[in-house]
Amino acid sequence: MGHFNKYLVTMRENKLYSQGALAKALNVHRNTQANYEDDRDPPLDYLLNFCKELDISFVQILSKRIESSSITDGAKRKALEELSYQGSKFKSSDSQNNKNTSDNTLEKLLSNQSSNFQSYEVSNDLFKPMPKGSIVLCDTLDKEITSNCLYGFSNPLTNEFTIARVELTGSSLVMCFDNPAQENRVFMLEGGEMERNIILQTLGLVGKAKFSLGKL
Repeated sequence: MGHFNKYLVTMRENKLYSQGALAKALNVHRNTQANYEDDRDPPLDYLLNFCKELDISFVQILSKRIESSSITDGAKRKALEELSYQGSKFKSSDSQNNKNTSDNTLEKLLSNQSSNFQSYEVSNDLFKPMPKGSIVLCDTLDKEITSNCLYGFSNPLTNEFTIARVELTGSSLVMCFDNPAQENRVFMLEGGEMERNIILQTLGLVGKAKFSLGKL
């Protein structure tokens, strides 16, 4: 996996998209998405759609692509200078870019409905993409279960905060952890929507996870 490909994975995970969900949103095959995150160089139209879907600056993505290229240092400097944004030269590092992206997105979310959003620290390593210590922003008013979305759960007894992807079928509710070392939790539904809501309340559903700030 190349440096730029790893960067694309980080951006996707920061915005809480699964690989399959992003592939669907960008109208590409999941195998194609996997290749772009491994070692294949994504085309320009893909990167444009990627930035639009994840609300990321295209200048930031293009600059990262230039930094990861095999051209000479002099050529990199010249290209980055020509990507100057709002009259200033665009200079970046991994940590600064990630911090700026997190800060801008967090500010946007909080400015929209500040009373709805609460930050939580993940208490365990059940959900592999977001290990213990990760900070997650949840919308406490958005508890509708949607396919391929992530949700936060705060155990009513221990206050342990867990992230999981929730899948609903006609007869079951499944907490998916995307972790080979952790079995998914399956709850059989026999009482319809009322039983589903009781189970979610018992599990301590906080709301839909909107954004990950990583470990602070």
